[in-house]
Amino acid sequence: TNYHVICHSNPEEVVAVFPDHPTHSNTEFKLQLIAEDTLNDVAVLAVAEELEPLNVPPAYELRKGEEITVVGSPGTSGNRSLLNFPTDGRMGGEILDPCSDVRNWSLSLPVNGGNSGGPVVARYNGAVLGVVKSKPRSLEIEGHSFAVPHAALLHILDNARDRFPATRQEATSLH
Repeated sequence: TNYHVICHSNPEEVVAVFPDHPTHSNTEFKLQLIAEDTLNDVAVLAVAEELEPLNVPPAYELRKGEEITVVGSPGTSGNRSLLNFPTDGRMGGEILDPCSDVRNWSLSLPVNGGNSGGPVVARYNGAVLGVVKSKPRSLEIEGHSFAVPHAALLHILDNARDRFPATRQEATSLH
């Protein structure tokens, strides 16, 4: 997820909500913060349960125009929300944030509060390519958003695995 999503939360109260496919009911899982990268706005959380992790490939080269899907829960700041809601779009290019000198990816798809921290998934194979980060602050730009690139995601995941040695299966369950 993004660091800005959890930075003001009490660590004991941070949970993830995943739908149970057979029953379509939502299940809460307790999380543990195990690594953070404030510059790239990434936080790595561990789930104590045995859940099948999403696939994060060991390498990825940005392809402009690639079809992607992001999954998030827009509207979670109020009483109404769309939990784990997919939004389709296309991969843009790599851009430099002038305020922080951090490279981000641009995405051609709209995001809202609650999408932050969701995976950017390749539509053709379901691989996680990045993490939704934000939308432009300018009110003049619609249907555009930013993501943490794959390389930054891999870097923090590798750091988390190094800091918390475990079996390969446990290490790959870090989300």
